[in-house]
Amino acid sequence: STSYLEENYMYTIMVLGYIPIMSITPEQARKQAKRIFGLYITLFWFVIVNILVYILDYRDNNRIDWAYWVTFGWGIGLASQAFSIYFGIGFVEKITEDILNKDK
Repeated sequence: STSYLEENYMYTIMVLGYIPIMSITPEQARKQAKRIFGLYITLFWFVIVNILVYILDYRDNNRIDWAYWVTFGWGIGLASQAFSIYFGIGFVEKITEDILNKDK
């Protein structure tokens, strides 16, 4: 006996612990996994580069003058990347569903 998900080649994933569960195809799951992995790589380099930037800034004159601008700017980009990964897919699906239901 196979389940509904197995019959339709769908997988259910839960992103983080508090975002609703969505059914997606294996290709969508693979794409989402790559996007999440990319976010982790970006986060790793964000931490490494910012540590180096703060060290360089502090080494210049024993205070932090400009390094926080790097953190702020890159942080906005990192936050938007994370938002699009964790909230974007569900939002796009909801809008698509609304548009399709509007025609009926």
